[in-house]
Amino acid sequence: MDSASVERKLGRTLRLMPVIVLALLALSMFTGGFSTSTEPSVIKNLSHFLFTVFIAVGPLIFIAAMLLIEHLRKVSAKNAQQQTCLFRCL
Repeated sequence: MDSASVERKLGRTLRLMPVIVLALLALSMFTGGFSTSTEPSVIKNLSHFLFTVFIAVGPLIFIAAMLLIEHLRKVSAKNAQQQTCLFRCL
């Protein structure tokens, strides 16, 4: 796995983020997730929970992916430097 392939996958995933957010927001609105009524509803609580988890976890996944890309770039640069040294030393 190289940094370029991870970047491409992250780019594709980021294009889906607005669609996912809008779908969760619509689900929350249609199930009454933002209403002020006090009657308990499993669907309301579930949709509100999913939206909250996505808002909390989504950025953490993005940050982790960016850190992975940076790590892969460093490893790739280190390997390239070792390969260069190997050819020079011979």
